[in-house]
Amino acid sequence: MSEIDVLKQQDGLKQEDVLKQKHEIDIAKMKNRNKIYTALIAGVFSVVSIIGTWIVTNNANKKMIPSNDGVAINLNVDVNKLLAENKGLSEENSRLRELESKYNALLEENLRLSAENSTLSEVAAKYDPLFEQHEALSAENVQLRDTAAKYDSLLEEHGALLAEKAQLRDEASVPEIVWLSDLKCIARSGDGWVEWPSGKQDNIGNTYGRGGLYAGGGDRTHSGHSITYLINAKHTYFFGILVLSNNSRVAGNYTINIYGEKENGEETLVYSSPRMAGGSVPLPFVIKISGYATIRIERIAEGSVEIGLVNAGFY
Repeated sequence: MSEIDVLKQQDGLKQEDVLKQKHEIDIAKMKNRNKIYTALIAGVFSVVSIIGTWIVTNNANKKMIPSNDGVAINLNVDVNKLLAENKGLSEENSRLRELESKYNALLEENLRLSAENSTLSEVAAKYDPLFEQHEALSAENVQLRDTAAKYDSLLEEHGALLAEKAQLRDEASVPEIVWLSDLKCIARSGDGWVEWPSGKQDNIGNTYGRGGLYAGGGDRTHSGHSITYLINAKHTYFFGILVLSNNSRVAGNYTINIYGEKENGEETLVYSSPRMAGGSVPLPFVIKISGYATIRIERIAEGSVEIGLVNAGFY
């Protein structure tokens, strides 16, 4: 087990703290080695100095010094060899200091990289959730674009339907009606036209709430009686029902003609009813009258016939 692992287990330190503490331990060990090397070198120099002094004193002669146990010691020491070893040790010490400097630089770089790696790890930890959030937002954005496209399509379709509905409403709307029974005539030819009361019955028993007018009966049997109304070109259509009164269930032929006159006095026949006689059923009609200033209604009859124009109006 490495020293780093031991320090981690003992103190529970972080990576950068462990490296820093190991660096301090290595420096202490190196300083101790340097002290030992220095002491050894100093000792070698002391020995070399003593030996040199002895050699000079004895004129470099080889001497035998007796030992305590009577064994001779050869003091023929090779000084050059010791100097070479000392030089080697100095070079080794210099190389060790150079390696120590490089090691310290590497350790500092390692600590810097560890701190940068820690910072990057923190950034990555913050970035990962943001990336996931970005992915989710991108997917949501795609979904929203699809929804917006569908909404735009529906909106266009809705607008088209609204326009169509407005058109249909305009076409189907009930127009403002001006009833003939509410108007007063501006001219009449003879006295053949009178009011049709709301309770008066036609030849099949119907009554008409809006009433109208009729001609004939009594001495009003002459043909060509007419009545005129001013409409000032405000209306497009004239409608109503042609009927025989209940008093004319057996009667001769009759016809109703309707004329339109423009402001320049030009008169045009815009409607001529079929000939009707006793037994004829009510006849509804709708005619176009746009551009006419007045409308003139004329009765053509044979005999005493009550001819009615009921529930008539303009729009």
